[in-house]
This record gives sequence, C-alpha cells and structure tokens, in this order.
Amino acid sequence: MSESDSNNNPSKRVPTGVALPFPTGPVLAIAPFVVISLILGWVYFSGTIQLNLALTELKKKDHDTKAIEYLNWAIASNPHLAEAFAQRAKARMRLELQKGMKANYSAANGDIAQALKFAPNNSVYLQIRAEIEEAALNFHAAIASYSHIIDLSLPHLDSFLAKRAHLLYNVGEFDKARADRERIVKIDVTQPTSDGEQPLEKRAQQYVFLGETEKALKDYENCFNADKNPNDLLHMGYLYEKTGRPAKAIETYSQLIQLIGKDDDLQVCKARYRRANLYLKAGENEKALEDADHLIKHFNDELYHAFHLKILDLLHKNSVAQAERKATINQLNYNVDELFKEAPNDVLANQYVKRANFYAADQQFKKALKDYAIATTLHPESASYLGSAQMYTKLGNYDKAIELFGKAISPDSTYSDRERAYSQLAELHLTQHKPELAVEDCNKAIAQGGELGSGSYWRAKAYRELGKKDLAKIDEAEALGLAFAEVPNLD
Repeated sequence: MSESDSNNNPSKRVPTGVALPFPTGPVLAIAPFVVISLILGWVYFSGTIQLNLALTELKKKDHDTKAIEYLNWAIASNPHLAEAFAQRAKARMRLELQKGMKANYSAANGDIAQALKFAPNNSVYLQIRAEIEEAALNFHAAIASYSHIIDLSLPHLDSFLAKRAHLLYNVGEFDKARADRERIVKIDVTQPTSDGEQPLEKRAQQYVFLGETEKALKDYENCFNADKNPNDLLHMGYLYEKTGRPAKAIETYSQLIQLIGKDDDLQVCKARYRRANLYLKAGENEKALEDADHLIKHFNDELYHAFHLKILDLLHKNSVAQAERKATINQLNYNVDELFKEAPNDVLANQYVKRANFYAADQQFKKALKDYAIATTLHPESASYLGSAQMYTKLGNYDKAIELFGKAISPDSTYSDRERAYSQLAELHLTQHKPELAVEDCNKAIAQGGELGSGSYWRAKAYRELGKKDLAKIDEAEALGLAFAEVPNLD
C-alpha cells in the first residue's frame, strides 16, 4: 500500500495517540508525587520505617523500651517481618536481664520463636534464642540452639563452639566440652575469628581450658610479639603466677608496667597489685611497698589503702601505719557522717559498705560486721548480706554465716551475686571439712552461669579433698581460664 492510499483510507491509518476526556497536563505534573507516595506507603505498611527507627534506638544505651514501641508498630504493620520479631526478642531479653531472678523470658522466647518460623536456619536468630535460654539458665535448650548453628557448617564457628563448650561444662558434659575446645584449637589461626579477636589469643584461652598451659603461654607470647598488646602480658603474668613461677610472673608484670609507663592506667594498676602480692610472698616487702605507694597515689580505693597498711605493719613502720590508718578512717567516717548523710538510703548504704570493706581488709572484723549490718538495714541487698556472712565466717560463727548466705540468695539477687554466695558457702563448708556439701554448693554456683569461675575454683578444692583428682583438674583449668579470660580479678 502506498503512502497516499493509507492517507485516503481512514480505517487503515496508524493511530498516533489516544484522546482522554480530561486535560493530561495536571495528571503528568502530579504523577511523580503519586508514585513516591505509593512507595512510601508501601514502605510504611511493610514496617521498614519503624524497624529502622527501632534499630537506631537499639544502638543507644537504655533505649530498649523505646525500640520496642517502634517494633510493635512494625509488627502491626507487617506481621510477617521476621527481623522485627527477632529484634524485639533481643530488646525484651535485655530488659528482663536487669530484673535478676525475677526475670520472665516468655515474651522474648515467643518473639524469637516467631522469627524462626519465617527463617528457621537464620544463625543470628538462633543465637538470640540461645542467649535468651542461657539468660534463663535453660542450658540444655541453649546448647541445642548453638548445636543447630554449628550443624549449619557456617564459616567462623569458633565463638559458637566456645559458647557451647562452656554450657556443656556447666551441665557436667565434660568430654563433649573438651571435644568442642579441641575443635577450636585446630582452627586455622591465620584467619580472623568470628568476633574479630586475635586468633592466637582465642586459641590460647582454649588451651588454658584444656589444661595445656605451655601452649597457651606460647600463643600469648606470639600475640604480644605481633601487636605489643599489654593485655597479653597480663594474661601471661597471671598464668605464670598460677602455675608456680612467681619470678617469671614478676618479670612479665614489670615488662607491662614499663611498656605502658603510666601509673594511672588500669592495666598497670592490676599489674602492680599482683606484683606487690608476689613480692610479699617472696619476703621482698620494700618492693611491695613501692608498688602499694603507687596504687594509693593513683587509685583512692579503700582496699588498696588496707593493703598498703598491711605492708607497713609487716615492715614495723608503726607510726606511719597509725597515722595513715587514722587518716583513712577519718575520711570514711566523714563520707558516712557528713558527705552522704542526706543522700538516699542506697547511696548512704554504699558508703557503709565501703567502710566495712576497709575494716574487713584491715582485719577489724567486728567493726566491719557492724557496718555491713547498718548497710543492710538501710538498703537490703546481696552485697551487704554477703559481707556480713563473710565476717561471721571469719569470727567462727558458722551457723549465723549460713543464715546470712541464705538471705543473700534472694529473688532480688543477680546471678553473679548468687554464684558468689554459693561459692562462699562452699568455702565455709570446706573450712568445716565437709567437702561433699561444698561440691553441692559449687554445683549450684555453676548453675547460675559459672561466669566468675569461683564455683569451679572451690569445687576443685573439694574434689581434691575427696580424692577425685581427675575432676579437680578439669575444674582447676576451668577456673584458671575464666579468671583470666578478660582481665584477672585482684585477689
């Protein structure tokens, strides 16, 4: 067909447009806004906006309640949003953790169960479920969740193996715990770990749990040589100290002190305190006093003052010790009688506990007991009950001490307070030569989470007394590993 034919035949013309019964200009003008509104509406009703707002709040300290509000809106907008359920579970768990033994994790468990319905093999959601179960002391359920993650054969399983190993130890599955730790030490140390820690450092800690101290020391030494991290020296010093090599421990602590070169540094403080204790045991009291001088100069702590006085007494510097003891007590008295006397009861009670702590460290047990009792009257809590119980133990009134340990184990106490109470009760029973009762106490201490290592420490002593050397060795390695896993506690 020619061009002229198509022009003359209307039925065969190609249409060039469609005529609309209204002007198109305004429609085209508002079209972008309509599209944007539809997109924003979809995002809002999909819960994405509220979820992102919640994630922002979760990054802030103590903003879990606000985050939960946003997550409630997100779930109301989209009840299939797995991430919102998972994040709400985590926020609810953190809020419940603050309640100690009164915590109820059912709501958090319900949320994470819902998230896992949508994504049953999501390792992050499985980890949240494990953390919730662990917080509730449901160790077997937490082990099952970590096992699910490990069975997924994801890269960097070291941290999950370590967590499962700790829980397996807590429930008495020692062989399985050891198997997990042996898997960890075989991991390629040239690769970064899942939590960003130095691979050698991670392996060193597991070697300690396995009782292979020399391998742990070698790893820590290689770690230090690689990045000159003072914390590695602190770990090494502690290991030397606890495995009967005080001279090597002193050398390592001295290296740390020289490396940092600042006496107000917390790591230097810990190194000086530990070194001073070692000097005392070696009879080098003047060197111990030099370290103690630095401690009280840079850290005004009542326990350091009591330690300083102990050394002065050993050196028979009676007039200096008398003047310092008087000055320290005058300051503590001023805090109680003047500085904090109008403060809320819990704040004032804390000052009585501080003074009691000094008296206890200075072996003035009756005065310490009086202050702990006043603190308990002002603000009943586990710390003051524990202090009183310890003083009655020192004074030989074991029945009264046991009664107060019982009061320290209350619904208001934290898991760590309960672990301390059961551990100290075990120490008391060992003093009475009742190792079977001490083992029962330590089992209860470890059942609170076993994070402090005190239950393992005293159970090892009880097992030694019962002649169960193999079990004692397992507990000794666990206590040693937990004690230096972060930074060694001062003892």
